[in-house]
Amino acid sequence: MCWVAWDKLTKSKHDGGLGLRDLRNFNAALLESLSKAITDAKDWLSAQSKKLPPVSSSATAHSRMNGSTLSISGMSCRSDGAWRKDLQAAGLGWTSSVPPGITSHHSALCENVSSPLMAESLACRAAIMDAIDSGATHLLLESDCLQLVGAINAQSIILEIHGIISDIFLCVNSLSSFTCRFIPRSANVVADTLAKHCLSLYGQNI
Repeated sequence: MCWVAWDKLTKSKHDGGLGLRDLRNFNAALLESLSKAITDAKDWLSAQSKKLPPVSSSATAHSRMNGSTLSISGMSCRSDGAWRKDLQAAGLGWTSSVPPGITSHHSALCENVSSPLMAESLACRAAIMDAIDSGATHLLLESDCLQLVGAINAQSIILEIHGIISDIFLCVNSLSSFTCRFIPRSANVVADTLAKHCLSLYGQNI
C-alpha cells in the first residue's frame, strides 16, 4: 500500500497534486454559511415579533368576547386537525362564531402532512385566514393542542412547523387584537368531527 500525504492530495494538479478538495476548508466555509443563515433567520423572526399585536390573557379574552367592546368585527374560532400516517394527509376543521351567536362550520383537506402537530397548525392557520377574509379584526382562537397554543402565545418557532407558524404570525399582524386560548378536547367536538369526517371521505376515495 502506498501512502500519500494529505497536503499533496489537496494540491492542484498544476502543482503536482491530485486536485482534491480540502474538506477542512470546505467544512469551515459551510459552517460559516450555516451560522450566517441562522443569525439572519433569528433577526427576521425578531423583527416580525415586534410587529405582532399584544396577546391577551385568557381572562381578558373572556371578558372582551362577552362584553360590549367586541363589535360585529369580532369573531371566535375553534380549530382542530385529524391526521393519518398511512395517508400522510390531514383533515382540517374549524368553526367561526360572531355575535349574536351565529356559527358557521368549515373543513378542508391537506396532503403531504407529516405529523399531528402539522395538522393542528394547518387547521389553526386556515381558521385565522378565513376569519380575516370574512372581515374580522378582533379574533379569539381556541384549540385543544396545548403545544401549538403555547408556541403562539410565546411567539416562538417550532422547527417542525416553522413555515406554518410564521404564516400565522404574519396573519395575526393584520388584526387589531388577537387571543389564542387552550380548550379541552371535550369542548372542541364540532371542529374535531369536521376534521375527521373530511379525512374519512378522502380515505374512502383514494
